[in-house]
Amino acid sequence: MRFLILFLLALTAIPAFSQAPTVPGSVTATASSGTAVTVTWTASTGGAGITYRIFRNNNQVGSDQSATTFSDSGLTPGQTYTYNVSASNSSGTSAQSADATVTTPNTPGTPTGLRAVAGTNGVVLNWNTVSGATEYVIFRNGTELDTSTTNTFIDSDVEVATTYRYSVASSNTSGDSSKSAEVAVTTKGDGSQREAVWTRAFEAVDGDFDGIVDFNEYLSGHASTNIPEVVMLHRFRSSDDDDSGDLTVDEYIAHFGGKTVKRPSKAQIFTLADVFSDIGDGDGYLDIYEFALTLNRGTQNAVIQKKFDKLDKNDSGFLSEAEFGIRYGDTEGAPEITSSLIATAEPNAAFSYQILASKDPDSYNATGLPSGLTIDTTTGLITGSVATIGSYSVTISATDATGTDTATLVIKIGLPSINSAATASGSTTAAFSYQITSTNSPTGYNATNLPAGVTVNTTTGLISGTPTASGTFNVLLTATNAAGAGTKTLVLTVTPAPPSINSSLTATGKVATTFSYSIAATNSPTSYSATGLPSGLNIATSTGIISGTPTVAGTFNVTIGATNAGGSDSETLVLTIAP
Repeated sequence: MRFLILFLLALTAIPAFSQAPTVPGSVTATASSGTAVTVTWTASTGGAGITYRIFRNNNQVGSDQSATTFSDSGLTPGQTYTYNVSASNSSGTSAQSADATVTTPNTPGTPTGLRAVAGTNGVVLNWNTVSGATEYVIFRNGTELDTSTTNTFIDSDVEVATTYRYSVASSNTSGDSSKSAEVAVTTKGDGSQREAVWTRAFEAVDGDFDGIVDFNEYLSGHASTNIPEVVMLHRFRSSDDDDSGDLTVDEYIAHFGGKTVKRPSKAQIFTLADVFSDIGDGDGYLDIYEFALTLNRGTQNAVIQKKFDKLDKNDSGFLSEAEFGIRYGDTEGAPEITSSLIATAEPNAAFSYQILASKDPDSYNATGLPSGLTIDTTTGLITGSVATIGSYSVTISATDATGTDTATLVIKIGLPSINSAATASGSTTAAFSYQITSTNSPTGYNATNLPAGVTVNTTTGLISGTPTASGTFNVLLTATNAAGAGTKTLVLTVTPAPPSINSSLTATGKVATTFSYSIAATNSPTSYSATGLPSGLNIATSTGIISGTPTVAGTFNVTIGATNAGGSDSETLVLTIAP
């Protein structure tokens, strides 16, 4: 009997050791981003060795696992997913759990077209606008730097001569996108801060604030320097890389105001005064006015006349090269090329360039001329026409019995010339669009000093966006092709949104008691007005404060107004003055 009882007990215990797991309970699915979901559940019972199988939309995802949480990734933002879980051990598999449904948030897409430009105020970042994004997160060297509500950002906290890597992610209330592709940019400078110094100098010299400096501005901007005008002209011409007749801030900075340019020789000074100055006549002699340009600026007229008379040995009223002090001979070496080393022309247009040199050379030469140009080796005149746009480096030379001087002449064929309008207007309340147009088929464009909210497409030259700042902006436009860059200043005037009065439209006062009321309005009004004020009260039109001491009682309907460059707003203020 005892053995029978033990046998029955053993039979009843067998199911406890071979039971399949229970169905997992409390399954939840939570979206952690637009592309990821976390699934959790309570553990099953039914013995040891339990593993779980996760299903998404009735298809297994991932491998069987023992943990009670699962992270699903690579999902699509804005999609609805259904999850359930089953449990298994050596005795069998449970049924699938109840469904847990989740919709991934509709996060914005990853930004594209990230561009980084090292400017005078730091690194300027621009990227393409992402639909649905309310904010952008900027990363520098892989670390979050800042956020921006527009598709542009200026990183002003940078070091000179340093390379930085930038990327951007878009964001909204649903989460952040993945990071954009990184771009790298190296800031300008050598650590001496000279760029900042010369940028400030450039801005001080640019008298008409058009973003370029002509020679008259360059000369007057260095009034404290007593260097001869023709030496300043030599510096200016040496800094003018594109031979445009004016300097951009980059040209100005690159040459540090001309300080890195070697002082011209006496022969070059003579040629600059006789040929390239505003009053030079190119006759091979210096009159007293041309001679004055070779002396320190500020030299008194009496001193100029005395020096001129001393050099004018034959009393001709002109100075020859010999009288000026240029001595030629075997001991003086070879001729010296004095002509400009940059020349420009349009494609297929007649080209002419004269090699100028001291000492009346016997012959000239030019090697590396582009197809279509030839040189007269006797006169040094290069003529012809070039069909292909480009920048060509040509070695020119001048020779006499004492030797040869060589120099590199840069011939630019087909420099872009921007011909779109020089003025434009916009508003902070409307989208702005301006197309840069230019001759000679530019391959790239740029625009600096744009108002916040406005960017340039460097491929098409389209400037667009909705300005977020008002004012007048001197925008430097650039068009580039194989020959070089052409520039133009666009004066962009952006008007603000008109004011909207938001101060209380009722006020009270008392006769013979000091009264004060301030008109408040949005969008920074520049002036205010008030008509129908009771006797004793006045308005300060610059501040909008109505003040004074009323002398009469009553109720007055006062028309108050606020105005800025974008328009005006008016409301009726009901002013009650008690006796």
